[in-house]
Amino acid sequence: MATCDAYGEDEQISGWLVCFEDVFKDVEEIEVLGEVVQLTGFDIVGTTVVAVCTKSKKKARVTIDSILPLGVTRTQKLWLRAWKSWQN
Repeated sequence: MATCDAYGEDEQISGWLVCFEDVFKDVEEIEVLGEVVQLTGFDIVGTTVVAVCTKSKKKARVTIDSILPLGVTRTQKLWLRAWKSWQN
């Protein structure tokens, strides 16, 4: 669904961005490298979607495959798995 009717890589990445924003809209915290941080959104960097997270006053953009949403749902797991499969 993320890449249906997408022409070219730019539209595909935009489709993934919209899906991540929708599927993870209720997720407030994620784990990155063993640290719990706030998920503030998603963004496109180059040709990939990244998670935007904050801790204290620091902000970072991290790859989707480096995040672990806390209390992840089955649907969210499926989307993360689909993203990893699409990237390979």
